[in-house]
Amino acid sequence: MFKIFIKSFTAFFIFFCLYTSADAVEFEQANKFIQESIDSSHEFGIQSYASGDILFTKQIELSKLRNFVIKATGKDLIKYDLGPESFSSLIALRVLHDVEHKELNDKLIKLGYTLATAESLELPNRIHFFHNNTDFAADIDATSITAVALYKSGLISDDELIQYAKEVLKSRPEDGDYKDLLQVYWEDGAEPNRGIKFDPVVTANALYLIKTAQSLGLGVDDRVIEKNINFIVSHLQSGEYKNGTRYYPLPEIFLYFSSLLCDFKEFSKVLKPMIFEAMSSYLTSEVSPLEASLRILVAKQVDLDVDLKPLSLSLRSSLTNQGWQAGPFFKLGKSSIFFGSNTITSIFGLKAIYLLDERI
Repeated sequence: MFKIFIKSFTAFFIFFCLYTSADAVEFEQANKFIQESIDSSHEFGIQSYASGDILFTKQIELSKLRNFVIKATGKDLIKYDLGPESFSSLIALRVLHDVEHKELNDKLIKLGYTLATAESLELPNRIHFFHNNTDFAADIDATSITAVALYKSGLISDDELIQYAKEVLKSRPEDGDYKDLLQVYWEDGAEPNRGIKFDPVVTANALYLIKTAQSLGLGVDDRVIEKNINFIVSHLQSGEYKNGTRYYPLPEIFLYFSSLLCDFKEFSKVLKPMIFEAMSSYLTSEVSPLEASLRILVAKQVDLDVDLKPLSLSLRSSLTNQGWQAGPFFKLGKSSIFFGSNTITSIFGLKAIYLLDERI
């Protein structure tokens, strides 16, 4: 009996060590790739690629995208020559700010600080997706993600965060059916006109910024909070989230950014039950690394008590020396032009691996 116990314990101990070691190795492999991406990136940070199909079978440099679209469609849908973008780097800072790894943290903070202080924009507290390209309007999503990323990384003060939130609040219409609903772009004449547009993911990111600022003393009308959380809830309840949103093609992206709002108790009570229900059909099917990463992150964020091993195994087995394969993280409005990169997928993959094994 004692020998059987020893053999069982030994087998368990070996499995435990191998499992822990494997997770640590995978974390470091992904971490190394992301750091190399930062080190070798454009002076304005990590750059995404575009693709004309959702599977990213062909990746196009952003500087060549306008001509590609003209040749493919016969229309100049973009209307601008695209320069370097800041968004991917700021997503990295937003997602990975709480991953405890000094070398990675130092590089992300340095990159975030460079992007924040290098802005030579005409209007303060408005961030452009494309770095310093004032021909393409600043947007609420890039501004909200940037402000929260910088704040959580200790790069801006409470008052500086509040100033960002005040600027974002200026985007809401003052009357009509859309009164108080935060738009994607400012339509105040100070930016190139992009038209009235809304997106539930953008709303979630803006609302996170505004609630954080409110906790620091910013006065916000309750009607504004109610209008915007209801917009997110409606997208969940209707099932429309399964089709993604205007700028984010995957349902998991909407679920992820919405789940972050559960950091606030008043939103958690409303959103958690609906996210639980939505996630019930998103845990077992074979999926891409980006989808697997986001599903794990959502489940962890809302404390969903489910077996994540199938997703975990799928994610770990698809890791290469070039990180995880690119997927469609965001898209060009209603078109079929998608943006992403191995680095963006790896940002979410690394966070998922980190949360799956707190022993790392």
